[in-house]
Amino acid sequence: MSELVFITANLNGELKNKVKELWDIGEKSYQTKGVQTYNYPNISFIPFQCENIELLKREFSANKFNIEPFEIEINGLGYFEYPSKVLFLKVIKSDELIHIHKVLTEMLLKHTDSINKYYTTDMWIPHITIAMDDLTDDNFIKFKEVLENEIFEFKQIITEIQLIQQCKGRFEIIGSKKLK
Repeated sequence: MSELVFITANLNGELKNKVKELWDIGEKSYQTKGVQTYNYPNISFIPFQCENIELLKREFSANKFNIEPFEIEINGLGYFEYPSKVLFLKVIKSDELIHIHKVLTEMLLKHTDSINKYYTTDMWIPHITIAMDDLTDDNFIKFKEVLENEIFEFKQIITEIQLIQQCKGRFEIIGSKKLK
């Protein structure tokens, strides 16, 4: 049976705290908490379906990835209206992020038949999700209008990537890799 797995980079410090604050506002004022099924604010690189989780975990653990700690830069608010309504902080898609995404994709293609077209390197829009899936149309508009007045500018050094699995409606870390 195929299972949903993600590769992410968890946030820390000021940026993590800001995202958690926004999650709390979303839950209290706009009845959105779906994004909190994974307790860690993060930048998601690739979600995919995997048949053999144990093999993937072993390769993830053994893989050197040839990725050094890298910086992400957040610059504003963004949103998707399709395929579902999502509010997010925009992460600048740098050459370094593109390279990292390609390295991760190469490893994952050994473990999946396909990657969602929105998460292929060319179409991927790096972001940090604030609200998703469970926003009503009205609350999407209201929350977006409130957040559009804020300035979101952060820089964060990423020193670790995680392998995440969906387990009984929650997401759990099943592998973690420190970057060189």
